Amino acid sequence: MNARDRLILALDVPTGDEALAIVERLSGVVGMFKIGSQLFTAAGHAFVRELVSRQQKVFLDLKYHDIPNTVASAVAVAARLGVALVDVHALGGRAMIEAAASALPAVSTKLLAITVLTSHDDAWLGQVGMPRGIPDAVRRLALLARDSGADGVVASPHEIQLVRETCGSDFLIVTPGIRPQGSAAGDQSRAATPGAAIAAGADYLVVGRPILAAADAVDAAQKIVAEMEAALDRRSAPAPVTTARKQPLVLVVDDDAAVIGLVRRIMQAVGITIESAGDGEEGIAKALRLEPDLILMDLAMPRLDGFEASRQLRADPRTRNIPIVAVTGYGWDESQALREGFVSLVRKPYQPEQLVTAVRRAMQRLN
Repeated sequence: MNARDRLILALDVPTGDEALAIVERLSGVVGMFKIGSQLFTAAGHAFVRELVSRQQKVFLDLKYHDIPNTVASAVAVAARLGVALVDVHALGGRAMIEAAASALPAVSTKLLAITVLTSHDDAWLGQVGMPRGIPDAVRRLALLARDSGADGVVASPHEIQLVRETCGSDFLIVTPGIRPQGSAAGDQSRAATPGAAIAAGADYLVVGRPILAAADAVDAAQKIVAEMEAALDRRSAPAPVTTARKQPLVLVVDDDAAVIGLVRRIMQAVGITIESAGDGEEGIAKALRLEPDLILMDLAMPRLDGFEASRQLRADPRTRNIPIVAVTGYGWDESQALREGFVSLVRKPYQPEQLVTAVRRAMQRLN
C-alpha cells in the first residue's frame, strides 16, 4: 500500500454538493474519503452509494454506540453500501463489538473501534470516571477491540506506538489529529505531523481541515502524501549498525549558545561527550545521524519546538529508544513530563549537580 492509498480525506462539509465537488477535485490524489455525521445527516445513503459507484473507497465514520443488536444491524447496512471502513465506539463493550464484527462479511468492509477521541485529554477522562490517563485507556480499549473481533482501531498519533506494541503488526491503526508543521491544532489535543504518525506505525491518516482549508487543496494533499512517502521509506529502512563508544554521548537541543556552552563544561567534567543542535529540526537530523545515548531537549524553541521534535524522534524506529530529558523554565512538573513521554525533567537555569544526576539516571535506563 503506497502513501496515497493511506491518506483519508475527511469530507467535513455541510452539503452533498460541496462534498462531491471536493471528491471530483481530489480523486486520485487521496486514497479514501471519510463521511462523518454531518455529511451523512445532510446527504444520507445516496451520497455513500454515489461515491462507491465512482469506485471511491469510503470510510463511514458514524461511531456507532448502542445496544449490540442495533449496532450489528447498522454495520450490516454499511457493509451492503460497499464502504471500506466502518467504526464503532470501543466503549460500547465486548458484546457490542462482537455483534458488529459478526455482522460483517469475511472480506471487504473492515471494522474499526474508536479508542479515545483526539479532542479528549486526561481531564476529560477524569470527568467520566477514567482517572488513569489516556495511555492506559487506549491500551485497554485497543486490546478489548482486538479480542472482540475488530480489525483495528482509531487512535491519536500519541498512542500509535502503544497500540502497535500492544496489538501487533497486523492490527489496523487509523489516525486522525494530523496537522502538518505550521498548521493550527484547532480542537485537537493530541496531534502530530503526517511524517511522525507514519513513522510511529499508523496504517492510515485522516486529514480534513489542513487540506480543505488550504488555498490549493490538491497541492496541500500532495505535500502530505510526499511527507508520508518519505516516512514510509525511513520506516522500512534497515537499522544502521552501530559501534560501542568509549564515552557516553549526549545531544543538547537548545537555541541558546551560552546554555549549550554551560552544559558542555558540566558534562565534560564528568566524562560525557556533548553534541549540540540549535533547534528541533537540526536536533532530529543529528539524532538520526549520531544516535546519542541521551537527548536534552529544550521545550521552547523556534521553527520546531521540543514537544514536536521529541514526538518525531520517539516515532522513528531508529531513535525511539533514546531517552529524552525535557528542559524548561516554565511551571511543568515531573508527572507532566512523563505523560508526554520524557524520561525526566530538568529546569533552567541549570544547576550542575541536578543536571549530572538527571543525565546519569536517564542513561541508567539503557543498562
